[in-house]
Amino acid sequence: MELFTRIIAKSKDIFYNLGAGDSIMVKPFGMQRAKSAVSGNTSIISGGSTIFGLGVRARARIWDSFKMGIVAFPPIAAVIFLSVMLMNQASSALSTTNNLNTYLSLAIQLHQLASVLQKERGISCAYMTRVDDAKINNLERQIVGKQLISYQNLTDLTLESIGDEPWAEVLSNNSALANSTALKMALQDFRDSMDSATGIDAITFFTPLIEALIYNSGRVFFETKEGGFWGAFNALRLIQYAGEAFGTKRAFGGTFIAQGFLSEEHLLTYILVIDEMNEKILKNESFGSDLDRARFAIFWFNNITLFMDSVVNPAREFLNQKMSLKLNGQSTDSYTVLWTTISTILASLLICAPIIAYLSVQTNRMHKKIREKMQELHMEKTRSELLLYSMLPKSIAKSLKLGHLVLPKTYNEATVYFSDIKGFTNISSTSTPLEIVQLLNDLYITMDNVLDGYNCYKVETIGDAYMVVSGIPKICGYDHSSEICTMALHMLREVSNMVIPHRPSQQLKLRIGVNSGTCAAGIVGLKMPRYCLFGDTVNTASRMESTGIEMRIQLSENTTDHLKRHFKGQFEFVERGMMEIKGKGLMCTYWLLGKQGFNFRVDA
Repeated sequence: MELFTRIIAKSKDIFYNLGAGDSIMVKPFGMQRAKSAVSGNTSIISGGSTIFGLGVRARARIWDSFKMGIVAFPPIAAVIFLSVMLMNQASSALSTTNNLNTYLSLAIQLHQLASVLQKERGISCAYMTRVDDAKINNLERQIVGKQLISYQNLTDLTLESIGDEPWAEVLSNNSALANSTALKMALQDFRDSMDSATGIDAITFFTPLIEALIYNSGRVFFETKEGGFWGAFNALRLIQYAGEAFGTKRAFGGTFIAQGFLSEEHLLTYILVIDEMNEKILKNESFGSDLDRARFAIFWFNNITLFMDSVVNPAREFLNQKMSLKLNGQSTDSYTVLWTTISTILASLLICAPIIAYLSVQTNRMHKKIREKMQELHMEKTRSELLLYSMLPKSIAKSLKLGHLVLPKTYNEATVYFSDIKGFTNISSTSTPLEIVQLLNDLYITMDNVLDGYNCYKVETIGDAYMVVSGIPKICGYDHSSEICTMALHMLREVSNMVIPHRPSQQLKLRIGVNSGTCAAGIVGLKMPRYCLFGDTVNTASRMESTGIEMRIQLSENTTDHLKRHFKGQFEFVERGMMEIKGKGLMCTYWLLGKQGFNFRVDA
């Protein structure tokens, strides 16, 4: 992995060191292909096309904003959802509280009406009590009549103060409780018949009305879902029933005191209320005169009324006040929660919306920079890879990129190609460096273009020397000798039409040598790592080139035998004879003349 890092760094150094004046050196390394590849990748990355009238970048910005909205939506939605739930709860509680306040107000009005009806019932019973003596009876009625009129007036005033709302909550079969007008008419009819009626008639008329009012005043509370007031409502209803019990006692007591006895009809009615006292009451002897009894009846009525006003009514008022305060507190709390929730929702929207917009803009900017850097990085990566592939075989470079250890390897069959320029030393000594560079640049561009059409790998170029191998590192079976020889013929064909750029009258001439055999290959060096070939096969190929003749392809006996064995009749060659090869002694070599079907042939 360290080696690969060094290679990448070195390739970048090579690339960045290529200035404007050195641009002619780019072509031999295949940078025309690199430029086209980078250009193609750049077009893919940047994308100039439009879809539905929007450019790629515009769609990317919209998509980024959409993603930012998606990211920010859940927490905002959760806040809004919880706030809406709280708002609904607060609104529901506020509605319930307002309804309870309304019910309490209606109940208080019904209680007041029941209370004045109780008083009118009691005084009516005392007024309607009869005795045998008409004179005394009239005297009694005169005493009681004054107070009766005052209570009748109180009942009328109370009815006038009650609107139509309370009657909507009264459920009763009694037509007198349909509304205030119906009750006034029923009361007036009863009052007109008082002279011919008895006390039991008053009790029979008033009691159902009072009980219906008390029942309906508490019924509406128990139909609500708010159970926090049920205890207080029940206590209030019980107090009303206690008041009704005292009112009944007041009515019967007034009748008893006024008459001095209870009639059988009264007794049967009252026996359910005060059974234990019946015997004592019936055993009492008459006391005082009829006038005294009338006055005592008024005293009894006023005394019981005072008791009710001192005990029952204050308790009822206390409960009413307590419930009213509690309802007002709940109403205030509900309003507070409601407005707090609304404020929270508005604040969330007002605060979060600009933040989301700001983050979206910042995100778009950041994404734009990231995309630009990614484009640059991709282009640099492409350039680095292309430079790396120009230094190392592609398969070897990929293994190094993956972090694999690349060990030297021996290849049993490979063919090595060497070529150089005839008289290059003399040309170099009489030419400027720039002219030499231009010459090599043109030559290597031509040779690289030829090489691209064959299964061969360019190992290296040193000066005018050009080294190629087939079968390494990509194994190609027995085709390595055919690939190299065909490529060599192609090279000669292309070079045969070339001249030295700064010497147009002088033709460029190559010497080519080829040898086949076993080779070892591996990466050598750290600062400037190279993929190198080792072995006697390489040395022999070099000797084939150095002992060759211009515009000729000299083959070793190994290569010739390989062609005869595997490609019989396809290649044309002629024996050169025995040559003295340095370090090898005498070797039989051959000239490659042509290939069947290939439109180029070397003269014998």
